[in-house]
Amino acid sequence: MGQIVAIATNQIVMMFLLMGVGYLLYRRHFLTDAGVSQMSDLVLFVANPVLIAKALMRPFDAAVFQGALWVAAVSVVTLLLSIALGFVAYRDPRDRHTAMGRFSTIFSNTGFIGIPLAQATVGADGVFYVAVANTVQIAFMWTYGVFLASGDRTQVAPCKVLTNPSVIAMVVGLGCFLASWEPPQIVMNALTSLGNLNTGLVMLVLGANLAQCQLASLARDAAILKACVLRLVAMPLLTLAILFLLPRTGIAAQTVVIMYQAMPVAAAASLFAHAYGRDGDFATGVVALSTLCSLATMPLMLFVGSVIL
Repeated sequence: MGQIVAIATNQIVMMFLLMGVGYLLYRRHFLTDAGVSQMSDLVLFVANPVLIAKALMRPFDAAVFQGALWVAAVSVVTLLLSIALGFVAYRDPRDRHTAMGRFSTIFSNTGFIGIPLAQATVGADGVFYVAVANTVQIAFMWTYGVFLASGDRTQVAPCKVLTNPSVIAMVVGLGCFLASWEPPQIVMNALTSLGNLNTGLVMLVLGANLAQCQLASLARDAAILKACVLRLVAMPLLTLAILFLLPRTGIAAQTVVIMYQAMPVAAAASLFAHAYGRDGDFATGVVALSTLCSLATMPLMLFVGSVIL
């Protein structure tokens, strides 16, 4: 696993260099808000789903399928644990940070950052496993996450799970995997080209988002720092404790679970906060600062995992 930590560290540094390009392009007005929005849509509706589907379009492998089931089960356990941690850390329902603080503790940026990182470190198996973990998270996000942000059970939207592009790609790809069917090579080449857009677009978008924040002031905000510590330190360490107690499994599956819980706060935190009238500045700040801090914390958590597992 030590080699994976080294690869992951190099990939994270490269991704943050790309993020820096997005930051500069936005600051220099080469990228506009409209352009960033369009690139986000390309990631969400094209590059990311294509990458997921293509990773699953392969001959059936019983060991990989068993690994996927293991990742799904552990993802559910860690999400339930993060819900409990959120309740312990944010007890006062009258505090304006409680709802989105809990949301930030629970949901990570698995889809945006997790997929390119897993692809670089553990290959197609990693993308498969991240897609599984992301599907589990999406199910929780559009049910419990919506309830957290809105405070209203009637707002819960399970249908959003079924219409999510990543979930649709997961279902299509899983069907191909179970049937051991691969598209013709020319189609696979086209899918590869589209999927390769994912990392660059994601990092440019995240860099542009960071350029819209006052990072120095965020780092002095105690509420934002608390949420970042819960997401980037507490949850990965609790996940490592769970993995330590479980029987060992494949390196790829194990690595993905650690990555999944070491990711920064999901970008959806900002979207949900604005949509349901919560503290949008707090949510946006947590997303921005946790993304920046994850440059240091993600390799650290992977290293700790390589030592104890």
